[in-house]
Amino acid sequence: MGMWGCQDATDVLMRWQARKSREAELKRMYGHPGGTSPVLLFILSGLGCFRDEMPVQDQKAMEWDSEELRKQRERLPEVAQDCYDDIVGIWVGQSLLSRSWHHFTLDIERDDRDKDRINGTIYTEVWNGAEEDIEPPECIDDGHIHYTLEQPAIGSYEDGVLTVSGKSIENKVKHCGNMHNYFADTFTGEVAVGMNEFRVINDDGYNPRSELLFRRIECDEKPAIFRTWPLSWVLD
Repeated sequence: MGMWGCQDATDVLMRWQARKSREAELKRMYGHPGGTSPVLLFILSGLGCFRDEMPVQDQKAMEWDSEELRKQRERLPEVAQDCYDDIVGIWVGQSLLSRSWHHFTLDIERDDRDKDRINGTIYTEVWNGAEEDIEPPECIDDGHIHYTLEQPAIGSYEDGVLTVSGKSIENKVKHCGNMHNYFADTFTGEVAVGMNEFRVINDDGYNPRSELLFRRIECDEKPAIFRTWPLSWVLD
C-alpha cells in the first residue's frame, strides 16, 4: 500500500478516536482514556502502516479549556469534519487585543517539495470596539478603525506543532479611521488533530500575553471509501 493510503488509514483511526472522545459534549474538550480499537489495529497492521506513536490529544483537555478559550469557541463557526490532512484547509481565530478586535483566517497548504513545510495566506481584519463588538461596527466617525490586509505565509508542521509566519503585508484596505502600523504575524502552537483546533500563545511584546484559538472550518474530506461500508461500519 502506498504512502497516501497509509497516511489516510492512520488518519482515519485518529479521527475515530477523537470523535468518540467528543460525542458527549462537542463544544468542550475532554480526554478519552480508551485505547485503539482491536479491529482497526488488525486492519492497519495488516496494511503495514499502523503508527505506534499516535498524537496525544486526550491529555490537553484542561490546558485547552480555559474561560477565555471557551469564549473564543462560541464566536467561531462549526468545526470541519472528515478532514483528510492534519492541517490543510481554512482556519479561523478571533480575539480582542488592546481594545481592538483581530479576526484571522489562515489558508494553509502543504509545500509540494517538503511535506513538513507549509505555504498559505493570513487574512487579517482589525476593528476597534468593546467586548460585545464581535462584528465590525458601522463607520460613523474618525474614532472608528476598521481595515483588512493579507500576508503571504510560510511555515512548518513538525511533531504536532504548527508554525505559520507572514512574510509581508499586502493588499491593505482602509474601511474607516486610520490604519495602524502592522507587523507580520507569526503563529506557533500545538494542533489537536481530532478536534481541528490550533492553540497559540500570543506574546508579541506589545499586547498582553494571551491565548488565541484557531478552529479549522473547511478542509478536503476523506475519500469516499473510508465513509462507506465496511470501513464506515467499523469506524462507527
